[in-house]
Amino acid sequence: MITREIAQAHYPSRPLGDVADFLDNRRKPVKKIDRIPGPYPYYGANGQQGTINGYLFDEPLLLLAEDGGLFDEPDRGIAYRVSGKTWVNNHAHVIRPKNGLDMGFLYRTLENYDVRPYINGSTRSKLTKTQASQIVIPLPPLKEQKRIAAILDQADALRAARQRALDKLNTLGQSIFYDMFGDELKHCTHGETIHEYVKFITSGGRGWAKYYAPTGARFIRSLDVQMNRIGSDDVVYVAPPKNAEARRTKINKRDVLLTITGSKIGRVAVAPEDIEGAYISQHVAIIRLDLEKINPIFLSFYLSLEEGGQRQIRKLQYGQAKPGLNFEQIRSFEMPKIDIVDQIAFCARLYEVNGLNSKLEKGLAEQSQFFASLQQRAFRGEL
Repeated sequence: MITREIAQAHYPSRPLGDVADFLDNRRKPVKKIDRIPGPYPYYGANGQQGTINGYLFDEPLLLLAEDGGLFDEPDRGIAYRVSGKTWVNNHAHVIRPKNGLDMGFLYRTLENYDVRPYINGSTRSKLTKTQASQIVIPLPPLKEQKRIAAILDQADALRAARQRALDKLNTLGQSIFYDMFGDELKHCTHGETIHEYVKFITSGGRGWAKYYAPTGARFIRSLDVQMNRIGSDDVVYVAPPKNAEARRTKINKRDVLLTITGSKIGRVAVAPEDIEGAYISQHVAIIRLDLEKINPIFLSFYLSLEEGGQRQIRKLQYGQAKPGLNFEQIRSFEMPKIDIVDQIAFCARLYEVNGLNSKLEKGLAEQSQFFASLQQRAFRGEL
């Protein structure tokens, strides 16, 4: 993240409005319902939002989020480059650097800039043109700008390559599943349902917020349940009551957790050992299985597949504004009949993939930290 203080720490600096032109008057929003798909990209605050059959710009430009940007998380990016024939709506500032300012350098300056000091309280979520024009831009000599941009581009390319490798690896589990069980999945018999493997299903109750505590037992909300894993961001703990409600909603290791209401409906994961004894919110179901008949990791993976559980969840869920699943619907999910020995064999192969995945994720995190450090050093004149 680049701050105003870092931007003016070493090099001479100027406001963005002095060193770049804003082409915002040429932007034009088009509602999705009115947008005719075409060969040209249509851009908004956080990147491309589709295509359109016309264009407004035809040159290399920098787009900076005006509203709807990730201003509270600038490390995720608030600016990006575009080139060629493009259309930009009114949620991104369109910026062209003036002579003496390298486009690549300006992009690397603004992509992770902490613009919160330029956003006043009354427009918390919007970076107006007036405010954006005041953003402090460091101005080393042009040759130095290009050198810094080239170094950061190379470092970012390595990070992007690691991300692409991770993305490919994330599809390997599906490939293994289809290779082992593709035929059974195509000919899934209508008589085999999850009901035959379930020993117990429940969901959490309301009112757990009053038990929130700095430490204690983990509390699993719908946002914590990711596809085939439990997230660890923004962890919440509870000091649970000693009553039947708490005993009923307490997680055992190897329970399958499924989100059953709201926008995150259908996300599924197996409870790992480190959250045994955690509790669930009303938006999460515990599916406790007969472990002699079915492997929970196998079931979770099957339910996460489009051709497996996801299509059935969309078909069975009730409600439009706030979709939901009840216990009988969950019990009715159809399953291919796979011998548990084969299930375990699949899980063993998936374990190897997940091990590689963890190593790549760790490497990507380290590369991201290195890039952030390199970025700050660059603008401090330490490269």
